[in-house]
Amino acid sequence: MLATFLLLSCQPEKWEVDVPAKESIYELTEVTSGKIKIDLMEVYRTRPLMIQFVANQATAFKTSDFVDNSTTTNFDFSFKIVSEVEAARAEGEKVERIDEYICSGSKLDGKSTMEVTTTIGTSVTTTSYTMKIAETEKYTPSSEEYHYKAAWDSSAVNVIMVDTFLTFTNKSVGCKSHEWIIEEGNGFLKKGFNVDDDLRQQLVEGLSSNEDTVSVLFGKTGVSSVTLRNVYDKPVALEDGSLRAIQDETTGDWVITKKFEVNVYGGLEPRFKITNMATGETMDEKSESITWTIEAGQKIKVEDLTESDRPDARTWNVEGSSEKTSTEEFAEFTFAVPGEYSGFTFVAKRTQPAAVAVEVTKNIPLKVIVKKSEKPFTMQSVSISSEANSQIVIKADGAFKNENLEQAVADFTLTVNGVDGNPVENLAVSEINVLADGNLALVLSDRIYEGETVKLSYNGDKLTSVDERTLSSFDNAEAVNSIKDISVLPLNEGKNVNSFEGGTGFWLTNEWWAANFFYGNQVGVNGVVQGSSEQACEGSRSLKISYLETTSIDEGKKNDQMQIMYAKAHYSPTIPVGNYKFSFNIYITSDSNNNIKSKNFWFYYGTDGNASTKIADFSFNQTRGEWVKLSKNISLNNDIQKFSLKLTVPSCNALQSGVVFYIDDIQLIPVR
Repeated sequence: MLATFLLLSCQPEKWEVDVPAKESIYELTEVTSGKIKIDLMEVYRTRPLMIQFVANQATAFKTSDFVDNSTTTNFDFSFKIVSEVEAARAEGEKVERIDEYICSGSKLDGKSTMEVTTTIGTSVTTTSYTMKIAETEKYTPSSEEYHYKAAWDSSAVNVIMVDTFLTFTNKSVGCKSHEWIIEEGNGFLKKGFNVDDDLRQQLVEGLSSNEDTVSVLFGKTGVSSVTLRNVYDKPVALEDGSLRAIQDETTGDWVITKKFEVNVYGGLEPRFKITNMATGETMDEKSESITWTIEAGQKIKVEDLTESDRPDARTWNVEGSSEKTSTEEFAEFTFAVPGEYSGFTFVAKRTQPAAVAVEVTKNIPLKVIVKKSEKPFTMQSVSISSEANSQIVIKADGAFKNENLEQAVADFTLTVNGVDGNPVENLAVSEINVLADGNLALVLSDRIYEGETVKLSYNGDKLTSVDERTLSSFDNAEAVNSIKDISVLPLNEGKNVNSFEGGTGFWLTNEWWAANFFYGNQVGVNGVVQGSSEQACEGSRSLKISYLETTSIDEGKKNDQMQIMYAKAHYSPTIPVGNYKFSFNIYITSDSNNNIKSKNFWFYYGTDGNASTKIADFSFNQTRGEWVKLSKNISLNNDIQKFSLKLTVPSCNALQSGVVFYIDDIQLIPVR
């Protein structure tokens, strides 16, 4: 933990050289509890003392002569500089620099004392430290003394391609010398270099330069540094306080060093490995022209091995395969249709940083000859996706032939069980199609929902592969149901109504509002109802309801139920007729009073702000100190336009003081 008092000079024209003002910089470093290193530096100024504390990322400011009490995140510092120091400064005495003293109980010889009180939790430690005052030295500083400015300009880009250059300019004033220093593998370009010629032939020797402006050619990849070293004959600091000069013990000079880091990227060098999964043969980017012969339904596997220089994406193009393309690091391609295929490519990419984005295409010198398979034509997988929730996709070890599809509908048997385990009636295959990738799509008479179990059987001889193999029968193959049904509640203008991720204020969050609490401080910060980031089940915010002793509630309102509405008509959606699962999450603080356990709260729905149809009674008797999900299935017999929701909570007198709970992630999800 570092606390720094930084005192910066005024402009030269503001100096009153007849009556010099003088302050000191105190740098305190906590070594262990109760041990402080004291470092004094002199600087001259005329305006009042500004003290800046920095501790644990918290900063407090106060203008004061010699006393400041400020509280930061974890520490309370109290500094008092006793009368000898105050008198010494008033007399213009020069305070010498003290570098190495670590005070831990023993006192240094001297005239003045600093008392430091440190509070950590309930532990308070007060330690006195002595500062040494040098012999009195009366003098008047000149108007130029200790007024310095360090500045430098460089190209804004810190990410570049190898064998390109950046230009750096030192604009610091007041330094007596400076030096640019670069790393081995990079070089300084000579003055007047020509960007149209070979830059590597226009370098000057050496890794340092005293020029004000230098252009550096970066000839190696990775992070390179360019260092500027400014030398002064006085102790100085940057105007913003971000850097301070350090004294060179050998020369006595004061030095500010600034390091610029540049991330240098090279070109891409594509590398890959391809495996014939039928035979185990392999090839790579160095291979000559190769031909593999495989049976329909067999695969090749590809692997991206590119490392140089920092790739982050790729594309495989394998025409003739069922998949055709992939962007994965490892991928498999199935050849289902007999024929000869070639012209494959691999594209290595670097998409970020955008300034050095690049892609390199490598031709794959491979020809694949696909012949008719001698193996049975068998089903490999059955699946259902969110993108097509009324369609079952069958993948086999070959491509399906687009024949006899209508006649094959009756050969499929479908069994569907709901999330409750009960069978779903009147669901069957109504149509069959062959997809572009050669897989088979069964169109159903109704959609499938998240969590439902689907099993498929086939018993027939009408479906064949493109190489004239007949599909083998299968029984009760369970489909992979990857459907994720989403809530039909809206994302109003990008704000998630369900999760209270919007702001606070008159409208609590995303158009939710407290219908009968427009008084006092009941809406907004520290009110009964507010959007809060204290707890969140999803995202970073939730709806907070609190009845506390500190909450001011009108006596006339304490018997009123609280109604929290979502009813902004021009945002509200139309919810179509159907069955839905209404759900939300609730968090009741562990210290809420026990009276709440016997109470209920209610959700209602309706149209255009009139939310009068009750969804259910929900109990407050839930596990404390964690998020609990509650739900209720509802049926909508008609489309509801301008859908509205209302949360009704018992009155303050019913719940009594000492209740805090949060609501989050309200959802309305379609179910069967």
